[in-house]
Amino acid sequence: MAKIPQGEWSAIAERYSRGEPISSIARHYGCTAPAIHYILKRHKERSAGANQPSAFSPTPTKPELAQPDRISDSAKGEKGTHDASDIAAKGASRAKERVSLLRF
Repeated sequence: MAKIPQGEWSAIAERYSRGEPISSIARHYGCTAPAIHYILKRHKERSAGANQPSAFSPTPTKPELAQPDRISDSAKGEKGTHDASDIAAKGASRAKERVSLLRF
């Protein structure tokens, strides 16, 4: 089976839209019907995507907008803020709990 070049995908879609059976198109290109289904699906997606902006197109951003807000000195110590030692202590405590649960 030879790979069907993307340049042929439009011709395949046209033949299918005129009512030609997928099995006939597959025989013509020397491939399977699922391969033609795949080509038709991808061709449809690409045709629809050509009319819409790509979700993967880069969008310009300002670096200062991409950075998270910093916690001010006055906000430190309020509920919800932690330092590294608090986090490490909680992690160790949870690990001990898990080990004790595994011992029957």
